Amino acid sequence: MAGFFGLSMALFLIDFQFYGNRDVEQAGTPMILSFLFYIMIFAATPDPGVWVLLPEIYPTKVRGTPMIIGTFCLFAGSTLVIQTFPMLRG
Repeated sequence: MAGFFGLSMALFLIDFQFYGNRDVEQAGTPMILSFLFYIMIFAATPDPGVWVLLPEIYPTKVRGTPMIIGTFCLFAGSTLVIQTFPMLRG
C-alpha cells in the first residue's frame, strides 16, 4: 500500500510539472527527477512481485515454457500501452 501511495505521489509531481510550470526551460530537471522518483518507487514495490509470483504459479518441471509465454505477454502488453498512449492522449 505504501508503494502505491508513493506511485501516486510521483504521478502527482509529474502532473504538476506538466501543467503547473508554463516555462519549459524550468520544468526540465524537476520533470526528470519526478520520473526517476516514479521509476525508483515502482522498481522497489510492485515490480518485484510480478517476477516473484510468475514462476511460482507453475510446477518446476514445466516452468520454462510458461515463463517464456508469461514474460512475452508482459512485454507485449507494456509495448501496446506505450505505443497507443500518444493516440489516447490526443
